Amino acid sequence: MTGEQEVQMIVSDLDGTLLGNDGRVPEANAKALKRACDSGIRIAIASGRLPAVCSRIALDAGLKHCGIVGMNGAQIWDSPFGQPLREASFTSALAAEVVGILQSLACIYNVYTIDGVYTNRSLSDKEAERFRGHFAGSGVRVVISPDAGYEALKRRVVKFLVKNTGDRAGFDAAKCFVSKLQGIYLTASAADNFEIMLNDVGKDEGVCYLAQRSGFSAKSIMAFGDYDNDIPMLKACGFSVAMGNAQAEVKAVADYITCDHAQAGVAAVIDALLDGRLSEYAKRRI
Repeated sequence: MTGEQEVQMIVSDLDGTLLGNDGRVPEANAKALKRACDSGIRIAIASGRLPAVCSRIALDAGLKHCGIVGMNGAQIWDSPFGQPLREASFTSALAAEVVGILQSLACIYNVYTIDGVYTNRSLSDKEAERFRGHFAGSGVRVVISPDAGYEALKRRVVKFLVKNTGDRAGFDAAKCFVSKLQGIYLTASAADNFEIMLNDVGKDEGVCYLAQRSGFSAKSIMAFGDYDNDIPMLKACGFSVAMGNAQAEVKAVADYITCDHAQAGVAAVIDALLDGRLSEYAKRRI
């Protein structure tokens, strides 16, 4: 890193990073990203969410041309609701093996396919309505059923998310058994879950893939994150920024530390970058 002018692409995680406590992109963040875009910097979102959901959030924030790295890198789109550049899915056999383990241990989980989410959570009508609301306006297929995992196997599976809902023994057992499978790795997006991903699929690899298509190197990417599944991406990029609310492990690998996501920490660093005062956030503890 030798200067702010080297940043050619800005990529941000969503939850705990770009989004505020209300699940929306704060106006300050949206304005800063537009300012960066107007200055010629490529913008992208990298999230564990489905790309259609990322797309809806991007458009709501006025980000019409940002790249989308969804499902922790399993799905990459060139723009919101744009052309799919890549979709990495589980083999039918491997997906079925994971579902079998989770079902046998009575785990609560979501299975994500290329165009839908399948959950075996037992939800009241009000809870189900709220759950479906997370995917409203994105065209995502939502299935809530005790047999959700088996129904998902009829589609192309891209990710599993296992929730710790109080049965710690079952949660830990599932983590242990699944971790022994070939071809996958485990990560997390919150303290109460773990995610099952294909090897060689991650935000780091996805972001670098998108950057290379735009003619940028990883050294020219500024990346924002807050949790475990962001660490490989932060390590891969030339300018890594941890949120004030980030895990200690995330802050440890970052070059810069900004304020909390609820305080529009993404905007703070982007504005500093464009104003030539990025050094103010170098390992700064807010």
